[in-house]
Amino acid sequence: MSIDERARLSLYQRLESVLGAEEADTMMSYLPPQGWGEVATKGDLALLRGDFDSFHRAMHSELRAQSAQLRVELGAEIADVRSEIAAVRIELHRGLRSFVLSLVAVMVALAAGQMALIAAIS
Repeated sequence: MSIDERARLSLYQRLESVLGAEEADTMMSYLPPQGWGEVATKGDLALLRGDFDSFHRAMHSELRAQSAQLRVELGAEIADVRSEIAAVRIELHRGLRSFVLSLVAVMVALAAGQMALIAAIS
């Protein structure tokens, strides 16, 4: 049975006439504002807690799985970057070696040219 506002007002007025205004206010404050059907019971709270705990466990598992997947993906990306860096180092080493050999050849040619010029002048 649902209690509407008219029934609540009637109850309050009767309590006020029998007990007085202060006591009527106190009694009415113990009644739920929307009726007992809207009041959560310990069983309702236990069910809610169970639902929340299940949700929390599921989200925790999901987060762990996604974290593990992210670690795997990042590990693969880091390995790729390291491979690329190694390839660049090899290429740079080869280029530097070629440059140094070319520079030595130019220096030898310049030295030979200077010696030929000195020999021609003397």
